[in-house]
Amino acid sequence: MSYWHIQMNQPWGRDGGSIDSKLLLQEKYPVIGTGDWNHIQCRYFTNENNDGIQKNDIILVREGSLPIALCLIESNCFTDPELEQKYHHHYFRKVKIIEFFSEKSKKILNDCLQKYGTKYIQASGTLTYCQNENATNSFIKEWHSLTIKEKKMNNYIDLLTYKKQIILQGPPGTGKTRQAKELAIQLLGLSSTEELKDNPQFKIIQFHPSYTYEDFVRGIVAKPNPAGQGILYIAENKTLGEFAREATENYNDSKKAPEEISKENWIQKNYENFKETLEKELEERGEIIIKDDTKPKIISIEENAIRVNRYSNENDSILIKDSDIIEGYKGLYLSSPVIKIRENSILSKSARSGMYYLYQNLIENFKNYLNENNISFIKNTNDQKQELKPYVLVIDEINRANLSSVLGELIYALEYRGKAVESMYDVDGNDLILPSNLYIIGTMNTADRSVGHIDYAIRRRFAFIDVLPEPLEDDEHIHFNNEGFKKVSELFKNGNVSGEFEAKDVQLGHSYFIAKNEDIQDGQTKEEIFRMKMNYEVVPILLEYVKDGVLIGTFEDKNDNNKEYNIKDYINTLKINN
Repeated sequence: MSYWHIQMNQPWGRDGGSIDSKLLLQEKYPVIGTGDWNHIQCRYFTNENNDGIQKNDIILVREGSLPIALCLIESNCFTDPELEQKYHHHYFRKVKIIEFFSEKSKKILNDCLQKYGTKYIQASGTLTYCQNENATNSFIKEWHSLTIKEKKMNNYIDLLTYKKQIILQGPPGTGKTRQAKELAIQLLGLSSTEELKDNPQFKIIQFHPSYTYEDFVRGIVAKPNPAGQGILYIAENKTLGEFAREATENYNDSKKAPEEISKENWIQKNYENFKETLEKELEERGEIIIKDDTKPKIISIEENAIRVNRYSNENDSILIKDSDIIEGYKGLYLSSPVIKIRENSILSKSARSGMYYLYQNLIENFKNYLNENNISFIKNTNDQKQELKPYVLVIDEINRANLSSVLGELIYALEYRGKAVESMYDVDGNDLILPSNLYIIGTMNTADRSVGHIDYAIRRRFAFIDVLPEPLEDDEHIHFNNEGFKKVSELFKNGNVSGEFEAKDVQLGHSYFIAKNEDIQDGQTKEEIFRMKMNYEVVPILLEYVKDGVLIGTFEDKNDNNKEYNIKDYINTLKINN
């Protein structure tokens, strides 16, 4: 593939009139064109000497120094009398428009102009082959590279939107975690990885072999008994359980009318005030009898619940979730028709069980607090319909844990989004839901044979995307060790990979050959970074591959008269001397 740039707006030459070259790109089948004259530029267009434009080459259409569009060559050269009459060109080629010039590509252009210290791209010439390092050629290549990256990213986003969970798989050093974060940035509508920090819609965790369901979904934790003696064992949501709860809450809120949201905000605000009142009363009295002439009493106020002692035994306490009191009040006093406690499906099983009277009495206490303070519901017209938000969970090294054990019943929930599955632990009820606005991105190192196997039941619930090694080009952020990358890549192309492995699963990725500008210290060169990476990262891994039987046999060095090396000896020649 080669790069070119062309201008077509002066078919009679610079001293003649002009046409609008964008019109050629607006044909049913977009075309580019040029005249017929005895010049190398015309020969390049027709390719009659086999040194010109080829199918699948990339070409920038411009008018002088103004870029118009980036295109892909789709046909050989042809003539067309109708097109010639319209546009006054003799030769034409069909093209596919990759992208028209816009503010996004204008930024790339400005960066390239600044880098090369010039004010505009090449303005003269009809057809030019990009072979030298300059602002014009750099702009065309960087713009094209960005469109490829965006197209690939959009394909991944489409797949993630459809499947809800994907795994980026590939050998070490291919940038799987970085790409997972870039997908999260695009899904969340952010502009940089910095914005992912402390973002409530994003989480990243790393699995390890001892990771369990109780670490990831739900588990039992020990907490001091607020009644004063012993400890309590309480079920609580872990990383996925809590993140799924937040995503589900947003999903449900997005379906609610503004009036419903107004009611909930009003209840929430006043319920928090009610809890503060209870807390002050507890400080003064030590306990609060919930209803006269009964034993149940409030013994502590916790973050999302009220702890109640039902009988005389001080150690016999239960948590009454705030959500049950709030939803119970809404069903009894802000719904039409009235929804009784035992018939309110939103409430936990505990609230609807034989203890419903306890919840009923607490709701009545809240109602009495509102009445005593003359507080009644007034619709807030400022409350708006909630926006449905995406939530992104990145699981790094997802195959390092035993996935069947870690996911448990959520294997079902992955496939049936929005459907409740029953957890072994009761946290606001036993139900667990993975909503459709929760996206899971896993990364998997295909070269790591020491980790857990992903069985077919789990595998079919994920979409797998290969993230493979690829050569990069220098830009304003990195320098790339092309020579080192090519030498190492050759090791995986000449029958030196054991039949037990696929080369694409074990070949070292491009990140091993990058020197970031930000990592180059004062007085240091990119070559020094290349040397350290090759000698202390790349070569040791390759030697470990030999030890583990991944790389085998002998290697013929084509750059040294096909000299034959033992594979281990050749790898040692890759070391860079000071």
